[in-house]
Amino acid sequence: MDSAGGSVNAARNKKYQALYKLRGKPLNTLGKSIIDARKNAEIDDICSILKCGTGKNFDIEKLKFGKIITLADSDDDGKHIELLLKTLFTSQFIDIVKAGRFYITVVPLYRVIKNNIENIFLNSQKDLDKFFGTEFSEYFEFKNEEGKTLPAKSRSSYVKKLREYRDTLEKVANKYSVLPHALETGFVQFYDQEEEAFSHPENVEMKELPNGDITISGFLDTGNEEMFVYISGDPEELVEDMVMLQDLYIEADEYSNIFNKKGVQVTESSLYNTINKTFESINKYCTVTRFKGLGEVNPEELETIAINPESRKIYRITLPDSDEEVEQIVNNFMGGNKTIDFRKEFISNIFKDVETV
Repeated sequence: MDSAGGSVNAARNKKYQALYKLRGKPLNTLGKSIIDARKNAEIDDICSILKCGTGKNFDIEKLKFGKIITLADSDDDGKHIELLLKTLFTSQFIDIVKAGRFYITVVPLYRVIKNNIENIFLNSQKDLDKFFGTEFSEYFEFKNEEGKTLPAKSRSSYVKKLREYRDTLEKVANKYSVLPHALETGFVQFYDQEEEAFSHPENVEMKELPNGDITISGFLDTGNEEMFVYISGDPEELVEDMVMLQDLYIEADEYSNIFNKKGVQVTESSLYNTINKTFESINKYCTVTRFKGLGEVNPEELETIAINPESRKIYRITLPDSDEEVEQIVNNFMGGNKTIDFRKEFISNIFKDVETV
């Protein structure tokens, strides 16, 4: 936090922008009186800095700042701090929020270094898929079995399908201690959803173990290669995983005949290997890293992504008209009487149309 605060301090315009560095997570002020809330050092500091009073003495006309803007890391701790500050302002300074003067800074999730020179900051997985969709279109052409080329407007969504299939396949392969390529070639492509059974040739055997698990093993000739396949696990769970992977496979395989700009086909022996090869081609000049924290960004970059009004991205917190509805929403997020399952369902219902929360 100190290193991030130092970068913010160096990047800000000291004539117009003030900075307060939290020393830790502030108190959850939901349901607490302002007297109890101010027993927390961070809350007391914020109340003093705003200069607008608290409780019955609150006067928005005395507020020292035009905008109150939070800036926190994009990790879980950072989002928790954001939520605690939202709770503070909606419970103790709701008139500041209603006046449209409370904001959250959107901190990037990804940093892309292109050609070892250009820094590109992306705010979401959707933005990353869109970026790759654009980059892929410069170097590759995607065609289906009939030779139809993937439309430009569909490239980002298709790249997302490729990534989702690859990542899910790797996750399931790790679960069963199988190589992703072997899982796809030896099992995903041999499960028949209509028959609800694997359709391997006779030299691949399935055995039931005393604990109820099954094993499938043997030598498989795919036409492109001969390989030894082996998998073991709970039969119901194994079937669920195969069905899930098959559904993702079908979507990802639709335009999997991939050609470079010279017209040379880059398709490999399996869809997984093809996806990896195309992504590796892009990764030769584009390095993608997860944005770990504000402390790793130099003042010049921080000014661009979080401080400069011309380039930063912030959003204003708005509230429903009814104070009761505001209270209910805040309580659903932060109230001590809510279970984890309740919050999961509540958040899922709110963000059901949002890709990443």
